Amino acid sequence: VRVVGVPLVDVFPVASSPVPARRRLNRQSLAIGPASDAKLAGSRIAVAGLSGGGSHVVQQLAHAGVGALILLDDDHVDETNRGRLVRSRHDDDGELKTNVMRRLVEGIDPSISVTAVPYRTSSPEGLAAIREADIIVACVDRFDVRAQINAIARRYSIPLVDIGMTLESEGEALKSATGQAVLAVPGAACERCMPLLSDAVLDWERQHAPPGYDRN
Repeated sequence: VRVVGVPLVDVFPVASSPVPARRRLNRQSLAIGPASDAKLAGSRIAVAGLSGGGSHVVQQLAHAGVGALILLDDDHVDETNRGRLVRSRHDDDGELKTNVMRRLVEGIDPSISVTAVPYRTSSPEGLAAIREADIIVACVDRFDVRAQINAIARRYSIPLVDIGMTLESEGEALKSATGQAVLAVPGAACERCMPLLSDAVLDWERQHAPPGYDRN
């Protein structure tokens, strides 16, 4: 339960009896504490954007033992993006990315609840799903989509983790590789309070990077 005010107050449920740690998470429980298993099992994480970094995030959250995953992406697998989708297969072309990621999660731990949402976060279906998350992980490749997710996280007081990378090349030479991992939590700075998002950045994107895959 989150009590909205100044400051924000979070009230967490207290288990009536200890939950036995899962054997497959033995090494993790030894590393971060015996209560970690139950906390992870009780968490609901939304991942927006499932190619590239997003598919790795989904895979590792499943290995870590989260209880529920909300997977958001309206795109389909094809020959050009299959190499950026963990555990995709040659016969997945035409399949929804959300379905491929559901299969990946179920192969790791079938007890994890998976909600596959083949829509954008800005759609009514996407918004209804993502607002149920305890944490949102944004793995998207556009700033206007980041701004939408940032607004959703702020409106519903949901912690947001934003990851991304930009590769810049010239011919066969890699000029630069930059990236970010940003945490925006309720009661602290949002992404518009950081250098990552601004009206200037969004204006530049509208003028120089129309929607679609970044050919650079």
